[in-house]
Amino acid sequence: LNFLPLVDGAILSYQELLVKPDQKIYERICTRYEIDPKEAVFLDDVIKNIEGARAYGLHAIHFQSYEQAKAELEELLKK
Repeated sequence: LNFLPLVDGAILSYQELLVKPDQKIYERICTRYEIDPKEAVFLDDVIKNIEGARAYGLHAIHFQSYEQAKAELEELLKK
């Protein structure tokens, strides 16, 4: 997890005792960091986690490749 110093915040399942796709984990990160789910994007390579994020109200991209994820993110940014 050597990337953690490069991000503004994180929710780690083992600390929160929550795991994706439990709605509480998405709610926790949005509440803690004052994130509006309608203005956020969640990326994951597990479809159940994507479905959970979408059910919570987040935009979500099912990561399958860098190129695919980048293209989908660019499309979201156009809206």
